[in-house]
Amino acid sequence: MIKDSGNRTKFESGAVRDIQEGKGRCDLLPLSVIGYWLVDPIFEMIDLYRNEQTPGDMAHILNKFAEYHKVVHGPQFSEENRRNYRYSLVLEVAKHFEEGAKKYGDRNWEKGIQCDRYIDSAVRHYCKWRAGWTDEPHDRAFIWNILCCEWTRQRYGWNLERLGEKMGSSESESRKYVRIGEQFSKAILDSIERADEAFSKAFSESPLTIRGDIDEDE
Repeated sequence: MIKDSGNRTKFESGAVRDIQEGKGRCDLLPLSVIGYWLVDPIFEMIDLYRNEQTPGDMAHILNKFAEYHKVVHGPQFSEENRRNYRYSLVLEVAKHFEEGAKKYGDRNWEKGIQCDRYIDSAVRHYCKWRAGWTDEPHDRAFIWNILCCEWTRQRYGWNLERLGEKMGSSESESRKYVRIGEQFSKAILDSIERADEAFSKAFSESPLTIRGDIDEDE
């Protein structure tokens, strides 16, 4: 299960996450130096991804992590699952999305969270997983953060610089359809009004005589 401090950080986009204070700022760490120190390329890959911001770098991170993960946890999987290990990891991460939805609500993360927050959390969970912490599923959390970071980068930009544009265009699009509806309604009312005027004028100029005493033989 995902740990929950009960405290929340709310972002301008409306998204919320567990409070960050007291956990350290892993996004400020010199990751390439740490990678060299620990002889662990994952740190260097994350640092490269943070600087270059390409999906290829993101894929390298997750593929290398899958290699590490398979060595540690692979024996727990069936032979078939080991052959398609990355797909098994995707299903494990789906559980993280499920638990996150219970904690924060469906698609909370899609509202927009700065990518550095994802990097901060990813590095923290990776360190805990490598250190053998079992208080929560840190492997799933690591993959979740990397995936959501890349999704956010593609949609909104690393620092959510396109978030306002996305929201603004959505509002403009909505307003456009409202305006079209208003114009359509006005056109219908104008047409009805003109039809009424034309009918009234025609009736006044040539009044109809309703005869109720017409003989059937006439």
